[in-house]
Amino acid sequence: MTKDSADNLLTRWGAWSRHSIWIGAASENIIYKMMMDSAGAAHTQINAGIPQAKDIEQADAIIAKFRKGTKKAVKMYYIARLPAQLAAQKCRCGEDEFMRRINYAIDIIAMEM
Repeated sequence: MTKDSADNLLTRWGAWSRHSIWIGAASENIIYKMMMDSAGAAHTQINAGIPQAKDIEQADAIIAKFRKGTKKAVKMYYIARLPAQLAAQKCRCGEDEFMRRINYAIDIIAMEM
């Protein structure tokens, strides 16, 4: 997976997470279950390049394993959609450190997927 695809997947994960109760809840989300059970769920070639429910579940599992600081940065950036400067303040780190955490998350998602 490319870094751009990983960033896109994290953006889709963030949108899903805004409606989820907790990180790690993908398999318990009823909308997710409906998507996975639908007739088109297996046709990933039709939606090539667009993150599917299974991709979001995998990303969620990877993010759940991140260290606290990285997980918080990912939540601030992709779930809360805060600008990097404000998100860095909330994470109590500099903007460079914040972006290092985000880039680390993107790299891990790209490698693991």
